Amino acid sequence: QKMLGDSSFAVLGLEREGKTQSQVLAVLAEYKEAGNMSEAQNVQVQMLAVDTQVRMIQELVQVLNLSADDLDLTEDELGTILARHTFVLRPPGEVSSTTLTNRTLPFDDETSEGTDGESVADELLINDAQTTSIPVSIESKNAPEASPSEDSDDNSNNAKLTTDAIPASPGTIAPFPGTDAPPSPGRTGPPSPDTVSSDRSSSASTSSTASTTSSTVSSAASSSTTTSATSTSTSAPLNPLIEEENDFSELLKNTELTDFIIFSAYEPESAYFTTLPSMDSITLSCDVFIAAGSSSSSISSSDIARMSSKEVLNCLSTLGHLPWPPSVTKSIWKAVKEKVDSLQDSTMLPIKRDEMLQLGTLLPAIAAYDSELLDMGRKNIDGISLLGRFRTLSSDDPAILNLVQLFITLNNVSPSNPFTSTEAASLGQLLCGLREDQWTDLITPAVFSSILTEHLALLDCSVSATTSAHLATMLTTLYGATANWTSSDLLSTGWMACTLSPVQLSQLTHHAMEGLTGQAVKHLSRQQLGSLSHHQLSNLSPHAASFISREQLLPYTNMHRRRGIRAAGGEDEKLVDVMEDIESEMQMGDMKDMMTSPEPEPTGGVGAIHPRCQVLVCFLVTLVTFGL
Repeated sequence: QKMLGDSSFAVLGLEREGKTQSQVLAVLAEYKEAGNMSEAQNVQVQMLAVDTQVRMIQELVQVLNLSADDLDLTEDELGTILARHTFVLRPPGEVSSTTLTNRTLPFDDETSEGTDGESVADELLINDAQTTSIPVSIESKNAPEASPSEDSDDNSNNAKLTTDAIPASPGTIAPFPGTDAPPSPGRTGPPSPDTVSSDRSSSASTSSTASTTSSTVSSAASSSTTTSATSTSTSAPLNPLIEEENDFSELLKNTELTDFIIFSAYEPESAYFTTLPSMDSITLSCDVFIAAGSSSSSISSSDIARMSSKEVLNCLSTLGHLPWPPSVTKSIWKAVKEKVDSLQDSTMLPIKRDEMLQLGTLLPAIAAYDSELLDMGRKNIDGISLLGRFRTLSSDDPAILNLVQLFITLNNVSPSNPFTSTEAASLGQLLCGLREDQWTDLITPAVFSSILTEHLALLDCSVSATTSAHLATMLTTLYGATANWTSSDLLSTGWMACTLSPVQLSQLTHHAMEGLTGQAVKHLSRQQLGSLSHHQLSNLSPHAASFISREQLLPYTNMHRRRGIRAAGGEDEKLVDVMEDIESEMQMGDMKDMMTSPEPEPTGGVGAIHPRCQVLVCFLVTLVTFGL
């Protein structure tokens, strides 16, 4: 496109000066309508349009690796197209006016002698009955002169090249994307001294062959070209990349090359996919699940329902170790339960250690919907520990929370017989079901310190203020005052950090804040988050900052803390949306905060501005800005 625009402006003697393709075409249309273009300029602009189409064919042959057979051409005809020089401007006195006709012309018998003694053949017009012809220079060296008696034979033997495979729409300037790249050697550069095309020959050669090669460019073709240029130029300006894409799409619409679909021509056969049976007509076996691996988690409960009971029983361990999405575990568990007789026989229940280890990833669904089927005895602690590892267990579901109470009851856990380290660690997420007194009586300081980092820090619970105070006391007893904590100390507490009081949180050093985890930030109250300074907030890790919610920031968070949160969160989309959403609600609070904040003594002498005046000016500027 750039080459077409630059060459067109060179013909008119204009400077492009950064104009887009649409602007270039608009200028060409204005010149044509105003009659400011001479006949020679009309011819050269039309030839540039032809050069664009030829250049497009040349490049597509290279990019798509097309052969002469692909284009329904002979090797000589394809070689003629590839040998044509494009975007080479002729001096005004040497423009050969070539008629763009709707017929195929044979090679001219007559040759002319150039100044270097070499013979030059006529231009071959590439056309068909419906498209504009594309002139292509056929160059030959030292061709012998033909006698008048041989005219008819030579004319009948000359090749005729049409545009059945490479047409151009009548009068359409077909821009070729990527013409900014330098031309390929020997194709778009100036002709070599050994060969001279008939439309670029010297004036002496032109005069000797004028009777056979000179004609007038059809005004209809030129007018059609101008009309196409005008329609293109009237379109709204587009992003350069989109405009180039649209131009290329329009080019393909105007070319019969679209009949040759490269993607379907070279892709493998896919018809056999239509013969595959539907999943509803297939009965799966355990071997299929084993072979498919983790991708088997994409099947539905209806696929399991079509399996035989024997296959489901044999495949129980495989089904229990697939990464099922939480949204489908309930339906999968129900389908498995209906197929396995031992899960319905009261004499085989409750589910014990071995079955728990087999069911694996289905245990959360069992705990939520059939918790009474699980045996919570101490002898099944291995299976219970597998259930306690799932952090997806809801800390608000009564059925799940009751499991820990069932464990306490069955195993006689009491203040005199508290949890052992193994038991507390195995219960894991189930500990969220402990009551206030049980946190105090059943988890001793020794057990607390031994399981803090690897188990308690990973919990995701909401606890009461009383429980929070007890756990915070145990943390400070273990680590000391929070003012002395390091980032590794804070990181090792994990979720437990959310039990610290606002005063204890405010005493954390700035550099230690990077150890605060997302699970802890998620459970901080509005008062706890408000106790953190903007320096502390700005030192949060991006992951931890992403857990800050709108509810934690309302009704008001001062401007400095908001800036600290933005600095920590970076470009996290959720946090950015939250901060932008509350900004309008915070502006009035910012004004009140500025008006009620203590006024420092003015410094700087008589010309110093009083702080109250600064506040008033800021308030007025805000009113003007928002049109209040």
